Amino acid sequence: MKIDIAYLKDYPQHLSLIAQWIFNEWGHYNPGSSLDRAKSKLSEHLNKDSLPITFIALENNQPVGTCSLRINDGIRPDLAPWLGSLYIEPNARGRGLGEKLIDSVISKARSMKYPKLYLLTFDATLPNWYRKLGWYGIGADVLNGHPVNVMERAI
Repeated sequence: MKIDIAYLKDYPQHLSLIAQWIFNEWGHYNPGSSLDRAKSKLSEHLNKDSLPITFIALENNQPVGTCSLRINDGIRPDLAPWLGSLYIEPNARGRGLGEKLIDSVISKARSMKYPKLYLLTFDATLPNWYRKLGWYGIGADVLNGHPVNVMERAI
């Protein structure tokens, strides 16, 4: 299995699919969200050297995952930047793609001279997975009325 991690900017033809994944996975947490809004917001991520940036994992030139690096993720404006929208297609999970995408985001954030990276998760089971990758919890918060775990990692 050959996986390439690339910038969404280099594969804009996949923007609609990536937006669909993001909307399907997290849209219900955000009042007023729509697929069109997700596409519009994601189109702002077509960057390589300024935030927000979205990466995609490609297997045989087909997207199987995504992850973004952004200034803010809707809470805690005092913290930046954020790893967000980590998503792996269900049939591609369990093969280390999430870790590869996270490594790409960390590498980019480090090259931009950020000392730390933050994330939030709605899923209460995910902090255990992130801890294994070097993240640690810094508290609980609420986003659009939903509880979230906030984590950080020195990079």
